[in-house]
Amino acid sequence: MFETGSDGNVWLRNTLSVGVSDTPYVKIGYNPEISRTVTVVDPSTGVSSSATYHEVINASADGKSFKVYEDGYMEASGVSITGTIYAEAGKIGNMTINDV
Repeated sequence: MFETGSDGNVWLRNTLSVGVSDTPYVKIGYNPEISRTVTVVDPSTGVSSSATYHEVINASADGKSFKVYEDGYMEASGVSITGTIYAEAGKIGNMTINDV
C-alpha cells in the first residue's frame, strides 16, 4: 500500500513485488519473514550483544541470488565486481585480506 505524507513524500507500506504473473523477481520493502541475527562481542569487556536485521531488497528469481538487509549487509551470487575494493578483513580467493 502506498501512502502520501503531508510533506508530499510517497511511502510504501510493507512490500512491493515486481514480476510476471504470480512470480515476483524483485521485492522491495521490509520482510519480517527473512532475517539474520548478528552477535558482536566487545573485546574490551567481553560482553556480547545481538541484533536482528530483516531483508529489505530481494532481486532474484530463486529468492537467493541478491539480497540486501536493513543494516546494509548484502548477499549475492554469480556477480562480477570491478573497481576498487576496500575491506578490513575476509578473503578474496585464497588470499586472506589481513595478510596484505
